[in-house]
Amino acid sequence: MIAFGLVFQLPIVVVFLTQLGLLSSRLLVRYFRHAVVLIFVLAAVLTPTTDPLSLLFMVLPMLLLYGLSILAAKGVELRHA
Repeated sequence: MIAFGLVFQLPIVVVFLTQLGLLSSRLLVRYFRHAVVLIFVLAAVLTPTTDPLSLLFMVLPMLLLYGLSILAAKGVELRHA
């Protein structure tokens, strides 16, 4: 449960880093494939069992939150422009 709680902080961290100028939506889109691999590896480490269903239940929200983070970063960039 702690892992799921930490994962849901991703958009907040991305918005903060975008406001500081350390991250951009273009960078997030450019490294999307790398992020997918990292998300799968992280989900495999964080899930307590070895079944693929629990891995999928961890990966899908993380991918959705990554997509929402890209949109949030674009919103911050538009607001600053």
